[in-house]
Amino acid sequence: MKELLASLLLFVSAEHEGTLPDFELEQIDLPTIEYVTPETIVILVYGRNTFMRFSEETIKKAGEQINATYDYESNVIYMNVYAHTEKEEEEIELEETTTKVHELTHVVQNQLRVYEEWECLRDGEAAAYALSVKYSSIWRVMAVSSRTPMVK
Repeated sequence: MKELLASLLLFVSAEHEGTLPDFELEQIDLPTIEYVTPETIVILVYGRNTFMRFSEETIKKAGEQINATYDYESNVIYMNVYAHTEKEEEEIELEETTTKVHELTHVVQNQLRVYEEWECLRDGEAAAYALSVKYSSIWRVMAVSSRTPMVK
């Protein structure tokens, strides 16, 4: 897992296009990845008190929509273990890896203290979404081209 995270961090470093300060890979401590239930993801994102006020239907819907969250204090990425179970294996791999790119962007933002310039933590989402979309687009092009026979 550390090798995958290091390679994805290299992607974030190379492709951020000014949405992050430039950084060296050695500046960033790789996070731990933990897989948790949808209910746990909802608690981590909304807090236990809010979770307790949610209906079962709201918890289920939120648990289906949240792929992961990053804990800035503990440097842990929590991945929703059930987020991708209804999809093809190749699609699951892409979504999980794209989610890791998104959360690694938050790791960089945290460790370089970019958040000190924000009004709230949501301000970091634009860069994270942009990098994850870029990764997904590149991955899809490479996947299609690897299945396309060469014409002689």
